[in-house]
Amino acid sequence: MSSRRKANRSLKITHRRADAAAAVPGCQCAVCEGGIASVRRAFAPGLEDLSGIDDPDELEVACSTLFGVMFLSVDDEPLHGWTQVVLPMLRQRGTPQAAAVVYAIGVLGGGEIGQAADVELKRLAADGIMPPAWVQTLRVPVTAGDLRAYEGPDDATWLLAGRLSRVGTEVALVMTIDPEDCGALAEVWVVEGAAFPDVLERMRTLGQRTGASLAEVTLDAAEWRWRAEAAMDAREMHDLDDLDDVDDVVDVFDGLSATDGEGPGWRALAAMLRYWIGQLPDSGKPKPPHGGEGGGSLTGLRDLSTGGNPYGLAQPTSVGLPARRGKSDGPAPVFQLRVDLRGAKPPIWRRLEVAGDTTLAELHGILQIAFDWDNDHLHCFETDFGTFGVAGRDLGHPEHKATLEQVLVEGGKMTYTYDFGDSWDHIIVAESVAPAADGVAYPRCTGGRRAAPPEDCGGIWGYQALCEILADPEDEQHAERLEWLGLDDASEFDPTAFDLAETDGLLRARR
Repeated sequence: MSSRRKANRSLKITHRRADAAAAVPGCQCAVCEGGIASVRRAFAPGLEDLSGIDDPDELEVACSTLFGVMFLSVDDEPLHGWTQVVLPMLRQRGTPQAAAVVYAIGVLGGGEIGQAADVELKRLAADGIMPPAWVQTLRVPVTAGDLRAYEGPDDATWLLAGRLSRVGTEVALVMTIDPEDCGALAEVWVVEGAAFPDVLERMRTLGQRTGASLAEVTLDAAEWRWRAEAAMDAREMHDLDDLDDVDDVVDVFDGLSATDGEGPGWRALAAMLRYWIGQLPDSGKPKPPHGGEGGGSLTGLRDLSTGGNPYGLAQPTSVGLPARRGKSDGPAPVFQLRVDLRGAKPPIWRRLEVAGDTTLAELHGILQIAFDWDNDHLHCFETDFGTFGVAGRDLGHPEHKATLEQVLVEGGKMTYTYDFGDSWDHIIVAESVAPAADGVAYPRCTGGRRAAPPEDCGGIWGYQALCEILADPEDEQHAERLEWLGLDDASEFDPTAFDLAETDGLLRARR
């Protein structure tokens, strides 16, 4: 693989000691009755990592992650976890960066947590310590637009989508909902705002492939908020029920940044999304009782609501998969594949020759090598025969049971998506299918152009922005991005580089 060093801005949650904590006399909550050590053990190193953040959006996500940690640490009454442990620990640090974290916690927590944060900010101010001005961005109102719902024939909500923006930052938010599970939120995806048209098109296309009818409904902000909060409330109830299976919050979060391995999950984003969505107009309608959404009746849409592709949409099999090649069928032909990274300009592509009896699980490994990915995230294949992924991860059909020639024909196309957060879509076209050449071993790489993007850079739009920043030494983010990449100089970053011999050699080594 290349010598590219992997960027790591994880919020580490590990065992470390902190001293600023005290129980409330006479209180019988989980924190005050013996839980202080657990809370400070979970939070101390994470708070230290936050001190290097100087961007309001990044701080907001990181602090939202802290709320996820607290949820798992103290599920019954987390207030004293904040007021008696975390906020005093931050005040004890006595730095502007710590004040910024206190400010962000107050914004996201609101209510009594917000009041406690204000008290700590006043104490810090009395000592001459103020949060940086940029953190005030977090209180700028959020606006929303293009708010949609996707409903089944029984009027149950299966999907919510919309744009949310604040001070130049716009995101597309997609929430999948399971009417058969109390109307609870199933998955949530936050992508670049510019991707919203593509999000909607994927919803329409994949919805059609289920064979069911989903009606797209435009909602006003109040109704959209009501449906989103009802789904989040139901999910919250289910998460609380599931906490009995969690033995140690430190084990859950250590090194994972409160994610599930493929980007920030619901638990990490919950506080931030509730804060953003809570700024939309309130309909005044009471929320439904738990389970009040009712059960859906659309065959196949339960999978659509809980699937694992970049927008939480999974395709059920629409046609029977052809039989797998047997020994009596002779040797498999070789597919010449052109693989393009969707949206890349100039194009980023590879040409591969792969035996037809290669499983999709093996093809995943080949593509990881060809594009120099690190295999740190989930993936799936979208084909005419459904979605295929890792067995047991709600990613459609098991990829190790299907071969390339079963799902693709000459001239056909399928998509390989890697990292459901950044959503790297690889368009795979079978340019030709021919008998294997004598004396040639497969797979092999026969062509390509340009380096693949760094992991976790924010998708194709984030990569384009990264290239522009690194090309301009005067850009205010230039030094920060170099540090993020682990580079000393921008000359070490060459987006035009592609070493055919190296790539083919790595494929040869895996045979």
